[in-house]
Amino acid sequence: MKFINSIGDKAKDTLLQSIAALLEKNPQSNLPKIVKMSKLLVSDKSSCDMIKDFETSYNEVPDFKAYIDDLINNTDYKILKNFIVNILGSNISAKKKNHIFLSENSSQPRSLIINSTSKNQGLKTLNYNELDKIISESRKMGIFAFIINGSELFSLNYLHNIYEKYSDSLFIPVATGNCIDDSLCKKILKCGNVIPLFPSKNSCSDMLRQNGIPSFNINYIHSLFKKAKFNNDFSNLKTFSLEFNDSTQNEFTTYSLLDLVKNKSM
Repeated sequence: MKFINSIGDKAKDTLLQSIAALLEKNPQSNLPKIVKMSKLLVSDKSSCDMIKDFETSYNEVPDFKAYIDDLINNTDYKILKNFIVNILGSNISAKKKNHIFLSENSSQPRSLIINSTSKNQGLKTLNYNELDKIISESRKMGIFAFIINGSELFSLNYLHNIYEKYSDSLFIPVATGNCIDDSLCKKILKCGNVIPLFPSKNSCSDMLRQNGIPSFNINYIHSLFKKAKFNNDFSNLKTFSLEFNDSTQNEFTTYSLLDLVKNKSM
């Protein structure tokens, strides 16, 4: 049985890689092939209907076709590939995931938060093999989004091997950003599936007043991402995120947060 299942998994992986190759060569002209291959990867009726509706709209509604073509032509290949493969990869595991959580009578998780550092173990950090096993087993359950917390994550070089190995998954490392430099910034941007989250202990007004030097130099981090110029503005903007963890102490509005991101980042 395991042998039969492994054949099935390999066939699905081959299809996913073929779709990724079509996206890289000429996504617009290869879109009909991508849609056709996507049908082979889904089994539930709702997903089949969704692909059918997309195909019909693309072929029959000029404005919709123009929108999709523009999206494909102006989105960085790595982001486009990871987005589509991630969706299809999640669908592959949906049946198994439903079976697992139906038997346990619990809700189905879509993401997993991993604390890579254990205070009970003297701040011991998960090594590559341990983290790889957690992610591998989670993916079998249909989880493809991972929020990783712990001590300074950007100092762990093996994390980039994890990002590259599971390129169809989304990773959100939460760290202060103290270890960010030019080369590391370029690595993060080129991954295409990593959204770093930098918490701050200062409010928006404090950050603006102090010119980006609260608990760490946020303007410096912004300048690194901007200087990397990873193909287009879409990639730069979408690969950077901010979170403020002191909203109970220093009140700020949603507008001020958006204004900060708009004016202080790319």
